[in-house]
Amino acid sequence: MILALNPGGNPFYFGPVGDNGSDVIKYFADRGTVCPPTKNVAEFILETAAKGGKRSADGKRVNWNRAWCESQQNKEMLAEIQSLKERRITETKESEGTQAKEQLAFAAPVALQTYLLTKRTFTQYWRDSSYLYSKLFVSVLVGIFNGFTFYQLDNSLASLQSRLFTPFVILLIPPAIVNGVVPKFYTSRALWEAREHPSRTYGWFAFCTAQVVAEIPMAIVS
Repeated sequence: MILALNPGGNPFYFGPVGDNGSDVIKYFADRGTVCPPTKNVAEFILETAAKGGKRSADGKRVNWNRAWCESQQNKEMLAEIQSLKERRITETKESEGTQAKEQLAFAAPVALQTYLLTKRTFTQYWRDSSYLYSKLFVSVLVGIFNGFTFYQLDNSLASLQSRLFTPFVILLIPPAIVNGVVPKFYTSRALWEAREHPSRTYGWFAFCTAQVVAEIPMAIVS
């Protein structure tokens, strides 16, 4: 089977390839675009059919997307898809009240999703050492700076101001850490929304759990 899309993302052929592309060649030949004998079928589709083929008598190129939508092959494909849907509905109705297997949104249970995704996230963080070292550097730098505010303190008013300055310096750590965590989280979330979630690889609970758990070790160390 081959699914051919035009530059706009619309299908203009979806069917069997045939022996040496015979089915593809016949489909386009029946509509006035003949593939040369020495031409590669894949190159023929990309270079000729996707561009509209030869111009017709009115000077316009063939709209292959419209031709496919009006073709008998497309009608047969839609009928097959509808039959599969009806068969699935029938099987579901017949399985109600029996020992039917529960229909889940994801192939794996939540526990397995969380375990595998957490393992993958740890591996991802281990390979991205600059992210981990940046968090550690911020904590160490703020800690050293805060520690020097206690250097040789006495009971004077200036020493009291230094002691009161310590809580303020500590409050600077969370924003600095969050500024590094949030962009990485949003990047992973965008990937999840665009690829993993539509393909039902894993769910939101597993994703959030893995992201939080992977942050804990470096948070403790730093």
